[in-house]
Amino acid sequence: MNQEKHLQADSLDMDNCWNKIGVWGQTDSRCRRLEEFIHCHNCPVYSRAARRLLDRMVPETYVQENTDLLAEFKKIDISGAKSAFVFRIGKEWLAFPSSIIREITARSRIHKVPHRNASLLKGLVNIRGKLEICVSVGMIIGIQPSCTTEASSNHERLVTIQKDDYCVAFPASEIRGVVHYSPDDISPPPASITGSENAYSKGILRINDIEIGMLDEELFFDTVRKGLI
Repeated sequence: MNQEKHLQADSLDMDNCWNKIGVWGQTDSRCRRLEEFIHCHNCPVYSRAARRLLDRMVPETYVQENTDLLAEFKKIDISGAKSAFVFRIGKEWLAFPSSIIREITARSRIHKVPHRNASLLKGLVNIRGKLEICVSVGMIIGIQPSCTTEASSNHERLVTIQKDDYCVAFPASEIRGVVHYSPDDISPPPASITGSENAYSKGILRINDIEIGMLDEELFFDTVRKGLI
């Protein structure tokens, strides 16, 4: 979704911080409230702004403008549209199909498991009272270790993904959120990507000058299952 579509409150003389230093902001600066609320949707500032927008007077041209807008949407073919969940590991922006994302939580303590493949299995994490397997996406797909180790920051989150009845979690350096795209928007991986990283890549999606590696979730889960046997 276009970032300008998220609660544009300029007409009400509001400081739409969610589009500046919130989850839809383009700058490196991030709101301190995100550490507590994780997403702008959960923040009372965002909720108050939404109520003000809903309570505002309806312009005289509202009906006609929305009629024209809906008529325009009918002309758009969205039969092949897909959605992906974008996140960052180290310096690399990656994405899984949004359909396998189960939950996003604040980063929590990872409990090591002795005598297991430490390069794949990071340990166990407690998510809402249930222990989940925590893996390293960077190690599995072959991103260089120098890109996966960075100082802890307020952007870090724990992402839980599930396919069929199999569920694992992984730490992400930053969450970008869900994006929508057409299969035609995906380009082949660059020739410079070789080895396992290339094997897990379905292609590259470019959004707002950011290159996002689209990951093969089938191969990823297959590798995790085999690696944890």
